Formats: sequence, structure tokens, C-alpha cells
Amino acid sequence: MALIISLKRGEDLYVEDDRLVVTEIREDGSCLVSTDRGDFEVVDDQMVEVFPDVFVSAGNRAHIYTVRLAVDAPREKVILRGTKYRERLEDQRRELAG
Repeated sequence: MALIISLKRGEDLYVEDDRLVVTEIREDGSCLVSTDRGDFEVVDDQMVEVFPDVFVSAGNRAHIYTVRLAVDAPREKVILRGTKYRERLEDQRRELAG
């Protein structure tokens, strides 16, 4: 089962330590996303592999300025919004500095 996450242009998510950024949201509900592997066009009727074993597609739009991404990945992969990922990194740094 896919994780559904709504993102605005410029917002990001992480799959493990791999970053995906929404770079463009189009009127038809599709979008462009950017990763270290390149840029991908994401549409509603086809899953695209953005990382190994990680696929995304666009869902119904919640709002004109957001896109709903369906992220399908193995259950053992951690998927976090960019804000949560950065909070987690900061918490880990604090623990190490202890």
C-alpha cells in the first residue's frame, strides 16, 4: 500500500537518506520532482521509479498549489517529510554532542 503525502512546490521528502523535491506543479495535477538521480515527470496513471524500489505517482490534487504523491516503497524504508528528517538529524546531533 502506498503512502499518500501532500507537498507544495519546493517541499521535500526523504526515503532513507535520499531526497526528493517537488520542483513544479502543473494544472493537470502532474508534477516534476528532482532527486540526485535526476528529474522525473510524475503523473496520475503511471508509477515512476525515483529511487531503487521506490515508485511515485500523482494523486488527486488537494489544492491548486499542492500535489498528492503516492509513494510505494518496501516497508523497511523510512519515509519522512523534509522537516521531520531535518529535525531527526538535529536530534541525533544533540545526542552525540550530549
